[in-house]
Amino acid sequence: MRIIAGSAGGIPLRVPGADVRPTTDRVREALFSVLGDRVPDARCLDLYAGSGSLGIEALSRGAKSCLFVDRARASCEAVRANLAKARLAGGEVRCAEVGRFLRGAAGSYDLVFADPPYAQRGAPDPAAVLALSAALIEILAPQATLLLESRKGAGEYPHDERLEPFDLREYGDTQLALYRRRDD
Repeated sequence: MRIIAGSAGGIPLRVPGADVRPTTDRVREALFSVLGDRVPDARCLDLYAGSGSLGIEALSRGAKSCLFVDRARASCEAVRANLAKARLAGGEVRCAEVGRFLRGAAGSYDLVFADPPYAQRGAPDPAAVLALSAALIEILAPQATLLLESRKGAGEYPHDERLEPFDLREYGDTQLALYRRRDD
């Protein structure tokens, strides 16, 4: 696995362990093609960060900052190592359970990646991320974009009326659901 493009393009990334399912190069390339001009200067949040591949890809492509959140110490260490290896500024790592983090979070984010470990037994249901949407909505900037990565065929999830689905794509066994914060 490597950084696809941008200032750190081509640099290999460390994966914390066999229980982490990083977003593949192919899926990240397709995702960032869809995101396009939403990435430069964005303030990002990478939930269930794992190796940090989504947030690191965003930083490499010009995002202003990215906060990486994961409860596993091995993942937090891998993200720190990957940030150092890529020599990317603007990355910060928090070792915390995502639900607890969201309930106490402050700040404003333009781009949020939520990639729960859906392949693991007992892992949080991806819909649980959006069940926390009240907390999540509070930290989304106006017109912010939320990506929810899940298992192929999962469909759209129930969501807060302030989140508008705008794209749904499948790549192999992965589904990407994109939402935009409504500011009507």
